[in-house]
Amino acid sequence: MVKLIFIAIAFSIYYYWIFSSTGAVLTEMLKLRTKNIYFGMIIGFFFYFAVVSLFLMPFQLIPDLRYIFLVYLLGAINVLYSLVLLILIRFWFNIRLLDKNHAIFLFAMAIFIVVYYLKNYFISPAGQNLNTSYILTFFTRDQKDLTKFVLDPSVIIGNTRALASLGWFTNVSMWFTITNLDPNEIILNLLDILDAMVFAALFVTLLNNFSRKNNNNLVSGFFSLLILMGSKLLIYYFGYDAWHPENMITNLFFVIFIILSIYTNAEYRNRNMPWIIGIIFTSYITFDWDATYIILFLVYVSGWITMLKYQVNFLKDLVKFTIFPTICFIFYNIWYGTIWLIFVFLGLMLIMIILSILLYRNYARIFEIEKAIYSHNRVLIFVIPSLFTIASVLILLASGKIKLDFWNLEAIASSIYTQLGLAKIKDLANSIFLIISFIFLGFGLLWIFFMERIPNFSAKTSINMLAILTVTFFNPLVGRFLIWLFNDRALLNNATVFIVAILVAINTSVYAIKIKQFKKITWKPQQKQQKQINYKQK
Repeated sequence: MVKLIFIAIAFSIYYYWIFSSTGAVLTEMLKLRTKNIYFGMIIGFFFYFAVVSLFLMPFQLIPDLRYIFLVYLLGAINVLYSLVLLILIRFWFNIRLLDKNHAIFLFAMAIFIVVYYLKNYFISPAGQNLNTSYILTFFTRDQKDLTKFVLDPSVIIGNTRALASLGWFTNVSMWFTITNLDPNEIILNLLDILDAMVFAALFVTLLNNFSRKNNNNLVSGFFSLLILMGSKLLIYYFGYDAWHPENMITNLFFVIFIILSIYTNAEYRNRNMPWIIGIIFTSYITFDWDATYIILFLVYVSGWITMLKYQVNFLKDLVKFTIFPTICFIFYNIWYGTIWLIFVFLGLMLIMIILSILLYRNYARIFEIEKAIYSHNRVLIFVIPSLFTIASVLILLASGKIKLDFWNLEAIASSIYTQLGLAKIKDLANSIFLIISFIFLGFGLLWIFFMERIPNFSAKTSINMLAILTVTFFNPLVGRFLIWLFNDRALLNNATVFIVAILVAINTSVYAIKIKQFKKITWKPQQKQQKQINYKQK
């Protein structure tokens, strides 16, 4: 137990330094206007995993490679990464020690760790045992001491199940190799710390970027923290524990929605922020390769969000959002063996490169194109959904199956389906889900038609994103076409993104509510009050 506590402290300090230093270096180099180091810490967290992914990605495509080689390679990458940070010490060594955000962060992190500790005893998530046993397939019993685990040197990458999450589980294996702890100890303790660190930094970022001067930010922050804790418990309940790759993907969704909400506030717009958002998108490849298409959808929507907000430079933003994730899209399709999609994404990469050259060499001509797009954005936003819907209807008619049986809870929200035990009422549950999907589609259409007339407020960006995602991708009318165009994984994580968007909208709305500040209580000394009474009597 003592060993575990010391390792947990060292683990926390190391990754706190890695993430906060990386964030400080990036904010300084890219001149991002923020005084909140924990905003930088969030950036540093996903930048670190994006860099790790890009180094490991080519090796993950070699099926005969020993898995143990990947683990030691990741350890070497970490050493190299740390050395680079030490070389760049002048960018991050100026962290303010007396910043009140440190106290807020430590308090929030402690709260999350306590909540995570308690939830292990009171909540049983769906599918936990199956996934825990999957992690142990990388290990074998030590022949000298059967109570201990060691990495299995015979495991090759081609034989590992769930290759899509191999990058994330390699991180888990690296921590096991360094600490020599039982894999279950890492799963149940160290990864809770990592998750608590991310959400504590998110809380500080929400408090810094959405709180208002004349509002009671203590009360707003309290409710915001409660909503974040409730969000994590809800995610955990539906099967995504701290070590689970889907949990990290969910964290990524939270960060994307919150950072885009900050970015679309004109006060915080920075020409280099889209590069950061693009890198954050790229980090998904560490956690789950099968999230490729939902990330593609989010990249598309992010481009539209900037187009709706800003009249100029939104094509530059789109290029910056797209370049790095497209590399991952290409690798994913190489791994999956979809040749024609490899060429589609290579073509997209080429278009982005050509567009970036035109943007920087002759922006005057591009400016006219941007002006035309902005003036017709309400019409253009429906072009892709209309094409997808027509194609989906044609596919349904050609197949002779008019049923929407592909749009079911088991395929789109399997964790909810499993945890709530809806298999008993499968047909009823799927019918209700289909009706709810069409209701949200109607809401999305109405919102897009009238969103220009709706005044700007803190949750508007999240709702805009949700509306565009629903109309373009998250509805039964286009589902069949998406499956035909990509594969059955195109509908994965739709429900998760939907829930995250609603939770972020609720959380940011808390800061928009006007709450009166507490009255200041002034205490007068007893003697002074007695003198005033005597003077009045005279």
